[in-house]
Amino acid sequence: MAQRKRIFSWIVLILLIIFFSCNVTFLFELNKCAIVLSCIMIMLLIGTVFYINGIDMMLLFLFCSDYILVPIMIQYWTGSSYGLLQQGKVYLYVPEILTFAFIYNAGMVALNLIFKFHDKESKLLQAQDCELTNVSIQINNLIAMVFTIVAFPRLGFDNSSTRFDMLLPGHAWNQLAIVALLFNLPYLKTKRSVQLAYLFVVSWFLIDGERADITGLILGLLVFYLMNKAQQKNRISLKQYILSFLFLLVFVCLLNVIVSLRQSNQTMRFSDLIRGVLVTPTTADVGYLYNVSIDFFKKFGCLNGKIFISNLQSIIPLADPVGFDKIIISANYANPGGEPLFAEPIMDFGMKGIFFMPILDFLIFYFFVSGRLQEIT
Repeated sequence: MAQRKRIFSWIVLILLIIFFSCNVTFLFELNKCAIVLSCIMIMLLIGTVFYINGIDMMLLFLFCSDYILVPIMIQYWTGSSYGLLQQGKVYLYVPEILTFAFIYNAGMVALNLIFKFHDKESKLLQAQDCELTNVSIQINNLIAMVFTIVAFPRLGFDNSSTRFDMLLPGHAWNQLAIVALLFNLPYLKTKRSVQLAYLFVVSWFLIDGERADITGLILGLLVFYLMNKAQQKNRISLKQYILSFLFLLVFVCLLNVIVSLRQSNQTMRFSDLIRGVLVTPTTADVGYLYNVSIDFFKKFGCLNGKIFISNLQSIIPLADPVGFDKIIISANYANPGGEPLFAEPIMDFGMKGIFFMPILDFLIFYFFVSGRLQEIT
């Protein structure tokens, strides 16, 4: 059955690549039908990953990276989205955005099929994990809480730029807090201290108005839960899918309420909540920055790895390199904060970067899972 799945998936992938290649000329002419077909083909690639892997971390990763296309396409078709994307000060490069997204997704699907990533991921879930000592668990809890305060010392719905002023230099304190929580994930059900640490970090982030990191954490926890259920029962019931979807819907609505409180302290209407599910401020801002990275490349050329090196340096907590945000500000682009997934390869290497990016990202996933398996077994 698995072999049949792979053969069918290869056929779908090859056909989609052929169809997209035939469609790309019309796409760059801004043909409406070609744009719709491109979106459908990207969704079919995501569907192929789901068909191969089911619910897993790879599917979550691709879903998150592709979701920024939603506000971009809504902006293109309606002229109404959010923030800087809606202002239209930077030309919207729809053909390039869809082409890059298709190349990236097609590359990830192909690598999934070649290396049978889901098989290793399933083995990792089934493997008996090594246990952390109680001291290690408490240290992880402490790191998560302390780094949360370092990342967001001014608790409250502050809409000013000071919300991002961390107590110490660097850009990775909030990510390190999330990583510390993930190390304690196996003990979330059994350790009260871990539960309290999760509650503290999630509450602090949300009260401070920080949504992106917590959204990723919650989605990751949900996918981890569904993956475990699938391992236990070999399939997930329709009821569980529906309940998971409803949970995400309520969670996104909650995030939109937080945005409203932080920005205007006004009560949101129900229609605003529903619209916010499709166009969240974070995804619209990241979509705008994705578009800016293309505009920068077209106007100023490649940076030849400057942002890639800066991103490596930013892993060091006390480092403060000249990265994506400072580069676009110096080029006179407004910056709402953040860095989209595709910005680094586009601005560093142009079109070539998009072809290499899925290889790099997949290898990170693959070697992490393979290394973890070897460590446990």
